[in-house]
Amino acid sequence: MHTIDDFLKYSDLTRYDIAKISGISETTLADANQRPVNKMTVKVVQAIAMGVGMTPGRTLDELLRVEGNPIMQFIQAHPYMNHDLVKEVKEFMSDAAEKGIFVENLNFDQYYNQPDTNERAEIALRNKLLDLKDMVKQMEDSQSE
Repeated sequence: MHTIDDFLKYSDLTRYDIAKISGISETTLADANQRPVNKMTVKVVQAIAMGVGMTPGRTLDELLRVEGNPIMQFIQAHPYMNHDLVKEVKEFMSDAAEKGIFVENLNFDQYYNQPDTNERAEIALRNKLLDLKDMVKQMEDSQSE
């Protein structure tokens, strides 16, 4: 469990950067990084928010999403995937979440039935992006009826 580090990767920041920007101690951030998001203090969330340029509420939402998101966990387990693909997936997940679509039910079970390679991981992630896009389209279609 390193939710803060995982969250900061997408902003190309580190806990050290957040400490410098916000004035919070690196030790406080290191301790918070070892706990679940629901055990983090407001002070920590505010410091992270300051560093990434988001509101504390949005930062908390994103931290919770990273912590419990199977797609983010898959990305974290495969750090050598195409950066542009990862960025696109992350942006689309944020858009989907704003529309009320959450990905907790998506899984990568089929992927893990075969050898784990970077090429296969990227294909699996592209497929999940297509699944997300389909979910958004279905929701939009049902709302327009």
